[in-house]
Amino acid sequence: MIIKSKFVVYIYRIAAALLAGVGIYLNYYSFDSNIFDLLSYFTILSNLLGFLYMVYGIWCLAKNKLENLSAKGAVMLYLMVTFLIFFFVLVPSMKNGPDSNYLTTPANALVHYVMPWLVFFDFILFSPKGKFSKLDPLKWTIFPFVYFAFCIIRAQFTSFQGKGTRWPYFFIDFDSQAFGQVIVNVVCMIILFVLLGYVFYLMDYLLNKLNRKSHRPK
Repeated sequence: MIIKSKFVVYIYRIAAALLAGVGIYLNYYSFDSNIFDLLSYFTILSNLLGFLYMVYGIWCLAKNKLENLSAKGAVMLYLMVTFLIFFFVLVPSMKNGPDSNYLTTPANALVHYVMPWLVFFDFILFSPKGKFSKLDPLKWTIFPFVYFAFCIIRAQFTSFQGKGTRWPYFFIDFDSQAFGQVIVNVVCMIILFVLLGYVFYLMDYLLNKLNRKSHRPK
């Protein structure tokens, strides 16, 4: 069932955009106001895309335009990977480290938990279904590849302030891990993006079939 009340969608998306903005703002100050370091994290970039998509969604609603649902799928994918990698990979490595206090902050909750699920449920509750193409999940991997290339280029020129490392995440850190291990990690990440992308494609397909069946005359 798709919720078609414009008022509900407006309130939801305005709240989501505000929460995304607050999350990015709080993380900005967590990084001692170093904007370049902040924007070098996939988490922040995915949340920024989430914020921009919510603003775009509000604009589409106001203009009675159909959203670019492929772009929405991409943003949903990036944010859900952000959630999954943080929860299953980064949290265990941070619990007893110098950044453990961050785990209990609103800054962490907003960008790693709240925003991913807000975008996911925006798709479930408000978006027409059956709009993803079979190639969309593959297209959605372009941004992660570009991000990885950016991390490599960035590492040749600067380090993260106060972190003692040139890399945003330990699993792509060529300085502390063997070259082969980093490549394996990256390949596993890309596989995760593709598999989860096709999970979303299948979900979109099945929800569309379910919606069409429920509206079929009896």
